[in-house]
Amino acid sequence: MGPDVEAALNHLRGRMHRSLPQTEKLAERQRPAGTDDLFVAWETLTHAGNPTPV
Repeated sequence: MGPDVEAALNHLRGRMHRSLPQTEKLAERQRPAGTDDLFVAWETLTHAGNPTPV
C-alpha cells in the first residue's frame, strides 16, 4: 500500500469495526506520516487514533 494506510485504517477499523492487525502494524511502522507533495499529507495527524462517530 502507498501512503493512504491511515485513512483506510481509520475508516475500516473505526467506522466499519473491522479487525486489521496487519494493517495496524504497517501503519505503526510508517508513523509519523509526512507528505508525498501531492494530495496525501500528514495522515498520522489527521487520522491516527481519532475517535469516529458510531
